[in-house]
Amino acid sequence: WQEAAKVSWPTRKETIQTTAIVFAFAVVMAIFLFAVDTSLAWLVKLATGRVES
Repeated sequence: WQEAAKVSWPTRKETIQTTAIVFAFAVVMAIFLFAVDTSLAWLVKLATGRVES
């Protein structure tokens, strides 16, 4: 318990801000990876001649 008392715990505001940043970054990365995946899938279809008009 003595070590836990020495820890500098973040405030509630800092915790909420950090959580929001992590959540926003996860959403941005999900959108980015979806776009890259969709683009690469389209390029593969284009390269193999399977593109639908």
